[in-house]
Amino acid sequence: MNESLEKAEHDLAFALDDLRDALRKASAVEALVLLPLIERVSEAWNEVTALIAAQISDTANAESEAPDEA
Repeated sequence: MNESLEKAEHDLAFALDDLRDALRKASAVEALVLLPLIERVSEAWNEVTALIAAQISDTANAESEAPDEA
């Protein structure tokens, strides 16, 4: 799942870049559609990034709590 999440994170980042580029070239009416879209994609990127960070933290905690093998 982690690989899929990392791919989604990158895809969302690319989508944000493209949407921001479209916004720079947009008319006022197009901007009214693009701005909320950019906000939603940004929120999705933030959530995916937070999930990845939580997984990394959870993995690190699990490894540090594992008993040492002698």
